[in-house]
Amino acid sequence: MKMLDGVVGRLGEQGERDENDLRSGIIDQLEQSLTMSQGMMTNLKLDPKTRERWTQLHTNTAQVLNQVLRDKQYRDWGEAAQGAGSRRAHSTKDCLVQRYVE
Repeated sequence: MKMLDGVVGRLGEQGERDENDLRSGIIDQLEQSLTMSQGMMTNLKLDPKTRERWTQLHTNTAQVLNQVLRDKQYRDWGEAAQGAGSRRAHSTKDCLVQRYVE
């Protein structure tokens, strides 16, 4: 059973790493898209209608990027809170064990 726990643990870590890599790739692509759309919407050689479409694309892309970054931040906060809660639980448990032993 211990061997299976180790395999599941490694798969969980790999999945989390893959998710972080995927999220980073999406963020990079969205940032590149924003850079390109910024250039297109400020290009005075394009007609106003085309620049307007690029402005709308830029706005939509910025909204998606903000949501992805917000989700990432919430996830990071959740992991930090779990780590702090875990440390707090262990220190409380140790304190209770010490009181019982004394």
